[in-house]
Amino acid sequence: MQRKVERAVERAVIKRANAFIAKTNFARDWILEKRPGADITLIPNALQPEFLEVQPTLDSGKVLCIGMLGLWKGTDTVIRAFARCNQEGAELHIMGSGPHREHMEALVHELGQSQRITFRGQLSREEIRAEFADARCVVLGSRADTSPNVVTEAHAAGLPVVGTRAGGIPDMINNDVDGYLVDVDDDRAMSEVLTRLLDSQSLSKTLGETGRKRVLSIHDPGRVAQLHVELYRRISESLPHHEK
Repeated sequence: MQRKVERAVERAVIKRANAFIAKTNFARDWILEKRPGADITLIPNALQPEFLEVQPTLDSGKVLCIGMLGLWKGTDTVIRAFARCNQEGAELHIMGSGPHREHMEALVHELGQSQRITFRGQLSREEIRAEFADARCVVLGSRADTSPNVVTEAHAAGLPVVGTRAGGIPDMINNDVDGYLVDVDDDRAMSEVLTRLLDSQSLSKTLGETGRKRVLSIHDPGRVAQLHVELYRRISESLPHHEK
């Protein structure tokens, strides 16, 4: 029922809006599919500056998976992928809550990974920053996603990110440059790139530093604010006087 209401609201907004902001190319294409010829401006999320203060050591085998525990987030794919990694000392920490936590916990038990995979529940922003400082990488197994903030936050903290080719994620991760992209539900490929990062601290550092430079440029709060101001000014100037 909730999803039906959301779709009805989406349709109403798309019909009435004068212009749109899309955070990724995926979002832009979705809008164009619903309303061909729409006036769309690409403006990414602004990064949270406090994540730039994180100085990751990258010397642990800790892999972080952060997000809602729902099937659309693909946490089960991440679990299966990590179970294939045999590096000594490697750990997967799953952070978040959601309707499928019991299902994920049962899968961990079934795969015999209870000693290596930990469910941490919902963490505060400060706690996540502390976890970033002690992690090797961040991974997400989304089956559907538009522009997950965790990618920008992890890159800002200097961590490489492994994600899927779902929704807007390919717009946020440069494959083999600041992280890795794998196909949805491909736990074997995900395991291979996780193993690559767990095996090489220097590779993780190089990719993480590249990601940090990228978000400093693209997701700079000042730049994002200016793009919004320019858009609002342009739209305001184009409206009839009685609509201003």
